[in-house]
Amino acid sequence: MNTHLKLLGPVQIIQECSEPEKESKPGPVPRFRSRRTVALLGYLAAERRPHAREYLAALFWPDDPSARGRSNLRRELYNLSRVLPDCWQADLQAVNFFPSPKTTVDIDILKKLESEKRWQEAADLLAGECLDGHNLYDNPEYETWLLAERDRWRESSQTILTNACDETTRQGHYTDALSYARRVLQFAPWDENAHRQVMKLLAWMDRQEEAFLQFALCK
Repeated sequence: MNTHLKLLGPVQIIQECSEPEKESKPGPVPRFRSRRTVALLGYLAAERRPHAREYLAALFWPDDPSARGRSNLRRELYNLSRVLPDCWQADLQAVNFFPSPKTTVDIDILKKLESEKRWQEAADLLAGECLDGHNLYDNPEYETWLLAERDRWRESSQTILTNACDETTRQGHYTDALSYARRVLQFAPWDENAHRQVMKLLAWMDRQEEAFLQFALCK
């Protein structure tokens, strides 16, 4: 059974059978017990290094006594071990998310594609904001981390889409290039270069009226 974890956009876990397993359908993925469970998973999957249990308990349950925080952490980790088995290195002191060979994570794939400059494939993986919809507004320290993580992925997404736009423009695929340029503006509506690229592509496609509207929007 192959498992895909998606952290960009709404968090999803997708299970697929490998060829020898096709006849048996995958069972339902166990549910996350709470929003905090998803936040904990996202944090550990993004950080990808061991964290002390004491630190995690204090980070995710800052208002609880230490013993209660550690108890809460054990409960959440038990849930995560059922949702994503064989993806954890844990002992009494520390916890680390370590995906099994049959588990892929979208942010890992995206980093690899970006390093190899496979811009269009990388652009197809961009599904939205990191951990979309999984804020913990009562937890300022976690929110600070999440905002920084989202800024980092927003900047990376902007780079990927800009390069995909340039690549498809050179190939003469103006419709695809226009789509990428407009997606850049979803991440960075202040990007003048992206506005300029949209106007240029619309003009090349004989859509002058839309190009003028884009100019007015940029202005």
